[in-house]
Amino acid sequence: MTTTLTAPAQPRPVAAHETARIAELLRDRFTIRIISELADFGPIPTRQTSAALPDIPAASAQSVLRSLRRRQLIACRYEAGRRVYETTAAGDALGDVYDSLARWARGHDFPTANAAFIRRVDAALALLADTELVTQLTSGYGEYRAQSAVATPPAALLKAQLADRAGREGYQLTGTGVSLRRALAELHAWIHSHAALLPAPR
Repeated sequence: MTTTLTAPAQPRPVAAHETARIAELLRDRFTIRIISELADFGPIPTRQTSAALPDIPAASAQSVLRSLRRRQLIACRYEAGRRVYETTAAGDALGDVYDSLARWARGHDFPTANAAFIRRVDAALALLADTELVTQLTSGYGEYRAQSAVATPPAALLKAQLADRAGREGYQLTGTGVSLRRALAELHAWIHSHAALLPAPR
């Protein structure tokens, strides 16, 4: 009897336009703030959200918390007789994505050397909300080859120093661009597992 081993199916690639759409959704600064707070520091009592999140207006915090609960990124439970907010597995994983993007941005002084965590995450996601930029980051070995009359890559690639000229043939990713691909891979892994929790495209 011969046993045939079948390689596990590989997840389908995430389309650049879908990556860009989800990156834009995840850029909300209050979402970044709340998910990161809960993922890094643990549960927050529901009656102490204003104290734990003093930089978010109370009404905005409650609105975002309700939205995150609907999306199953956070949940409520009882702990020591009181209700607390905590991240779900999907919320924890999203916190890891935010951390990865922030590490990339910090390592490359993006958008500035002294930018705060939320600004770093937002700026990195802003790059990934550019469909053409994502296309170039995920194509082949990350090289950009000028086609027909196109002589330059997307402006965002150059502005963020993600690409540079490669001889006469066009452009290729810099070390900064290559390292952003690794953070993008983490975002793609999260999308594969949890994209259904986000609003569908209109």
